Amino acid sequence: MALAQQIKKKWRFDVGDRVICHMGSKWVMGIVNQLDWYEKDDICYPYQVKLIEGSDKGKRLYVPVDTNDSIRKYHESPLEQIKQAIECQDDDEIIKELIFKHKNLDYSLPAVYTDLWLHIGKYGCEYMAEFLCEKKLFPWEVFDSNGRTVVHLAILNRCTGIFWLLE
Repeated sequence: MALAQQIKKKWRFDVGDRVICHMGSKWVMGIVNQLDWYEKDDICYPYQVKLIEGSDKGKRLYVPVDTNDSIRKYHESPLEQIKQAIECQDDDEIIKELIFKHKNLDYSLPAVYTDLWLHIGKYGCEYMAEFLCEKKLFPWEVFDSNGRTVVHLAILNRCTGIFWLLE
């Protein structure tokens, strides 16, 4: 038995979990099909994922590393998808794509914009901050559970990308 097989790895996802995988320039939805998958090159990959949407539906792919850059939890909720993209510090194009994909999300609901501003304050995301400001949804009255404002969170987390709001 190979040493790699003797060491039990602890991965973030299990067989049957819905995930999204980074494939080229896009994220695709799939289901974890197998853990510790060996390819022909005799390298062990954390996951084999079966794709369940789009033109690649049914295809299997391997995930080379268990990081948020390669594989993430699938969220049904549009708000959770956007928050995850902010948390993972995706580039503006991914954020724009999610906003367009979920154009029916009501950003004016206090629970929605509060959640988004708190994520922006914690992780930074200038594009999303600009988007909310264009909709006249400002962070001044948004507080976390400890009574800190979004700007305070941004300072604490060194997210300088939203300091233009102070000008």
